[in-house]
Amino acid sequence: MVKSSGEAFNLSCSAYGAPYLEAVWSNHTAGAISEQPVHSVEGFLSTTTISISNFSGNHLGEWKCHWRNKNLGTFSTVKVFYVVELVSKPSRKTYVKQRNSTYSNVFKWTIKLLRPEKCDIRSECKDENSTLLRSDVRIQNQSSSTVSEHIATLFLLENVTSDYITCTLYLERETGENDSKRLGALDTTTLYRE
Repeated sequence: MVKSSGEAFNLSCSAYGAPYLEAVWSNHTAGAISEQPVHSVEGFLSTTTISISNFSGNHLGEWKCHWRNKNLGTFSTVKVFYVVELVSKPSRKTYVKQRNSTYSNVFKWTIKLLRPEKCDIRSECKDENSTLLRSDVRIQNQSSSTVSEHIATLFLLENVTSDYITCTLYLERETGENDSKRLGALDTTTLYRE
């Protein structure tokens, strides 16, 4: 989930079950949660929502919604959210048709996030015919604090002959050797041929 500073948004999760379900929220970054969740029940469907009215660095990171059966005392994780802040997008929206140097097709994003363990930022660029292009993202950490600012630099690794390309940055978590799960899109930007 990608947000901007000051933005308002909701985090919601639901569970089906017999009465006596209770939701417990946690945020890996902030620890204690200042926002009070709102709970509703409709038949056997229980829903809990946290409303964030003014997004800030305290809201970054991994949010978990756990459901607990009050009778049995058992927990099960229902939903995990990764909240990041998109600080800036590439200012230049054009690329050169033929690469003439290593740095001719380089695009930068600034992202604030708490990088969950074994997570990384990946890129996927496609031309106007949806053909996948070779690209690479390199991450530069700008801070040593828990919540840090990262520069994601996208490099197009081949000559591009299309009139436009669409590039998406994704947050992914490693799930095993040579395997990962896409957690969500950080940004999608269309770039045009110079």
